[in-house]
Amino acid sequence: MSDFIKLFTDKLEEQEIWYTAIDKNIIKVNMSGENKKDFPVYVVFDSEGLPIVQFKCWDIVSFTGKEALGIVMCNSMNKLYRWVRFYLDDTASVIVDTDTYVEENTCGEACLNLLQKMASIIDDAYPALACAVLKK
Repeated sequence: MSDFIKLFTDKLEEQEIWYTAIDKNIIKVNMSGENKKDFPVYVVFDSEGLPIVQFKCWDIVSFTGKEALGIVMCNSMNKLYRWVRFYLDDTASVIVDTDTYVEENTCGEACLNLLQKMASIIDDAYPALACAVLKK
């Protein structure tokens, strides 16, 4: 476990936010919001210990059969929210991700803040994405 992972998990534990270690450099944090309940955010630390962290959430909604609409909706969300990127994967599921550079003295707090910001954006964007999927 790198020092960056420990700094982040210490901050999660301090805030009583529970997580699961998926791999030696991947932490899964289950988040929940008012609109989107129980979604995981994966926090991926650089395997070589570099100060780079990626946050990723997938399967928010699926635009299977409506890929063009999915691209339009992702572009719309990217215009609204500057902290994260929305895009479709190969199965037309919406992926949200972001990454950041961290410093040892602020890693825990910075990662926690970005995790919460990302979860808030996903929760805020979810109704529009879900409604778009239901359109005929």
